[in-house]
Amino acid sequence: DLTLVYHGRLDKHRGVLALPMLVKKLALRKIEVKLKIIGQGDCYQQLTQMADEDSAIEVYPQMSQTALSEHLKSATIGLLPMPNHKMWAIASPLKRGEYCASGLLIFGIDHDGHRFAGRQPSWIKLVPQHDFHEAAIDWINKLDAESIAELSTKSRQYAEDNLGWNNTIMALRKAIHSLRRV
Repeated sequence: DLTLVYHGRLDKHRGVLALPMLVKKLALRKIEVKLKIIGQGDCYQQLTQMADEDSAIEVYPQMSQTALSEHLKSATIGLLPMPNHKMWAIASPLKRGEYCASGLLIFGIDHDGHRFAGRQPSWIKLVPQHDFHEAAIDWINKLDAESIAELSTKSRQYAEDNLGWNNTIMALRKAIHSLRRV
């Protein structure tokens, strides 16, 4: 079972309304997925109504970190539908890191807030906003159980190797030391 997940603010400007449409388009191609959407925001009621009409979609209110981790643990792909806007260059890396630490594959819109430095890892697929649905369908259709397991392991390992507090502290320490020399 493929489970797609998005968690965070459920606001129109985050691109979350594109997610139920993705599920419908996947179903038309005979690709069965479940979509979990978790959070609060101005789209919450609209998304809840969509979920009432489609059993493949589940919408949950904001929840504790412990409850959220259970949902992330049972998911396959974390979604980053946020468009290319300055605010997502800051906010998106946190969500991307949470997905990665949960061993999720990641699919999203291609912009600086969603990219990792350097070459993109094989478990993240970023596409132009106008290709979001079609590219997701193509990518998801190519995934099989073996490749998902392998990519999930790589995602989690990347988080352990690169996204821990030691790396963050070392980068901060380096920045502070560079300021002392000025």
